[in-house]
This record gives sequence, C-alpha cells and structure tokens, in this order.
Amino acid sequence: MTKIMWVTDFDCMAGTGGGAELSDRAVIMDGIRRGYDIYIITPDSPVREEVYTADIAVISNAALFPLSFLSKLLDRLLVVNYIHDYFPQCAWRLFYPDLTKCKTTCRTHQFAHDALTKAALNVFLSPLHYRVWHRVIPEVEFTPHHLHPSPIDTDAFRPVPQVPKIANSVLGVNVLLKFKGMNNVLEYAKAHPELTFTFCGGKDSSAVLPPNANYVGEVAYSEMPGMYVQAERMIHLPSGPEPFARTVAEAKLCGTGVICNQLVGALSYPEYKRMNRDEYAAWISDSPRRFWAKVKQEVM
Repeated sequence: MTKIMWVTDFDCMAGTGGGAELSDRAVIMDGIRRGYDIYIITPDSPVREEVYTADIAVISNAALFPLSFLSKLLDRLLVVNYIHDYFPQCAWRLFYPDLTKCKTTCRTHQFAHDALTKAALNVFLSPLHYRVWHRVIPEVEFTPHHLHPSPIDTDAFRPVPQVPKIANSVLGVNVLLKFKGMNNVLEYAKAHPELTFTFCGGKDSSAVLPPNANYVGEVAYSEMPGMYVQAERMIHLPSGPEPFARTVAEAKLCGTGVICNQLVGALSYPEYKRMNRDEYAAWISDSPRRFWAKVKQEVM
C-alpha cells in the first residue's frame, strides 16, 4: 500500500478552515477510497524519524512549518507540491502582489525555487496560477505539473428553479478584505447605484459601504448555496492574481452570473465558459480523480 504523508498547517479532517482545507479533504478522501495510506502531519504533530519512511510527501498549505523540515522532505522523499496560493514564493500566503521585488528580495524566494524544481510534481489551481509561478520561476516548466480546479460538492451547489432571482442583486463573498480586492469591489458598488449588493464573510474594519450595499456577516458554508441561488450575479475583483476562487465556481454551479476581472484563476480555464452547468459540475467533481491519476503517472 502506498504510504503518503500529507503536510499541512491545518487538519482538514477537523471540519474547520477555509477553501484549502475543503479541497484537501476532498482529495484525501478520494485517495483513501483508492487504497492509499494517507496520514496528516500538522505543525503540532510529533515529527519523528519514521515520517521519512513514507513513499510520497504531499506538501499542501505549509507556511507554519520550518523551512528546514520542508527542505529535508525534498531531499529524502518524492514530493508533490499541492500549491493552494503563493507559498513558498510569498512569505504572506494569502496575497501575492506580483511585484519585481517579490522575485528578488523576498526571504522565501530561494527556497521556493528549490522546492518547485526538486519536486516530483507541482500542482497548480489554474492556468493563471501556473503562469504567475512560471514568471517567477521559469525553470518550473521542466518539472511535471498538473492543473487542478478546486473540488466542490456539486450536489450542494445547484440551481433551484422554484427560487426566483432577486432583480439587480449582487452577492459578494469574502470580498470586503483588502487582500481580496475590497477597494475594487466598493468602487464598483459606488459606480452602480442601480444594483443592490449583499456582502458576507470577512470584512475589513476600514470598509465603508455605499447606500446600495448591506453586510450580513459570516454565513455558514452550508447556507451559501441559498445565497447564490437568489443572487443574479456575484462579484469578485481581486487586486492580485487569485489562484482559483472557488466562490466563482460555486456561482456558476448555482446558475449565478459573475462580475470579475482577469485576475480570477477559475475563469482562466476554458471549461468555465465552454461548459454548461451540468458539464462543469461533472468536470469539477472529477478533479480529485485527475489529481491522483497525475500523481500515479508522475510519482508512483
């Protein structure tokens, strides 16, 4: 049985966390169903020498681990980098400004170069995500890579014909945070008084909403399909290149239009515009299988 060490800052099986943890859980569960022996290592786990007896290490969100530990994994095991954002290139993984100095003076740049060029496989979330990494580390093209759209429960996110759309309504999910493009979103809302905006999720203390916007606070993930179903459109205008943006995919699955810019990874897949809702749902649902098929092809 193939033994896989999954290295992550947060235990995705604990039922908490964000999009990265939801994605990790879906991929891990699919791997277990395929007979792989997968065990999760977090920064709180007692790391003993036997962890290096694994066949493969999947390094997921791992910004809280010492770089010395991650370097040791790269030297001793076959490594799959499952890159959810811009760590290890960016010291702050939640946002990548994509500046010239990011490629020269960031303290993690050299490690990022070593990590991506030593790996057996690099997994990126979208064509856009790969292009940004390639600009930073051109040598990444010589390492096998895989484009992996974030897995989503497509049964939960679907249109509900008996629920009418609210005319001129726009939904924003976690967009009132500076690193998520808060200023872009608020400028758009101010410029379109004919639309009504509902925002949920995180909110920066500096956010000042225009009269046509309402903030409803945090919403349980299980309630999000109902939010999408009622909205005519959802808005996401990041100020930096977003690796995927699962909210944009969730909107499509619920039959909701989008207001986005060219910095949304989900839209860089041709499948987003080419496929209808059911075709897209099947493609997204197949994402974990394609992940493991690529790992088997390149690593096992």
